[in-house]
Parts: sequence; structure tokens; C-alpha cells
Amino acid sequence: MERFCQSCAMPLKGNQGTNEDLSLSNEYCIYCYKKGVFQNPDITTGEQMKDFCYHLMTTEYKTFAPLAWLLTRRIPKLKRWQK
Repeated sequence: MERFCQSCAMPLKGNQGTNEDLSLSNEYCIYCYKKGVFQNPDITTGEQMKDFCYHLMTTEYKTFAPLAWLLTRRIPKLKRWQK
């Protein structure tokens, strides 16, 4: 079973973030978590992260919109966004 970032749902294989001690994170990707700090501090909810990823996928990476929706819809349910 492949693990996914618990912030943005990106597969972690080859994309692991780093903890404060520079060890690899088992929960977050390099784009969300570096040196024990979450990147993009203005994103504070799962819905905001979902919207950010959807926009990035459809504009920068030219992902087909229904596919981008499918890939981002579970982001608010990930560990980072649970209260």
C-alpha cells in the first residue's frame, strides 16, 4: 500500500518531507513539510489546500479538471486537517 502526504495527498515515494532533525517524514511530502515546518502557512484548512492544489493542477500542470477534482476531493479528510 502506497502512503500519501497527510496534507496534500501526494504519493510519498521519493517525495518525503523532512523533520526538524532532517530525518525523512513518514507523513508529509517535501512540498508541504521541510525541516519540521509546514510550508504555505497561509493555508490553514483542508478546503484551502484542496482549492490550492486544484488550481495548481489545472493551471500550471494542465490537468483535466474532472481528474483534478477527483485527486483533490479527499484532502480535507487527511490527518493534518482533522481537529
